[in-house]
Amino acid sequence: MDNFELGDWFPMSPLIGPPLPKWMGLTWPWYKEEGPPPEGYTCPYCGANFTTYDELVSHIQSEHPGQRIPIDILWQ
Repeated sequence: MDNFELGDWFPMSPLIGPPLPKWMGLTWPWYKEEGPPPEGYTCPYCGANFTTYDELVSHIQSEHPGQRIPIDILWQ
C-alpha cells in the first residue's frame, strides 16, 4: 500500500460499497463493474458471432426469416 493519494481516502459511493476508504476495495456483493463492450455482433436468436453488422443481418435474413433485425441505439 504505497503512494496513497488523497482520493484513495475518500469514501466509496453508496451505490458501489460501504462508506469506507476506496483503497480498502470493499464493494457490495451485488455490485458488478462493467467491463468493456463485447467486440463483434451476436445473433439474438441462436448466439452465433459475426465480425460485421452486415454479416449478422445476412445471417438473420437467411437463418431466421421473419425475425426482426437488431439495431444499435447510441444514447447521448
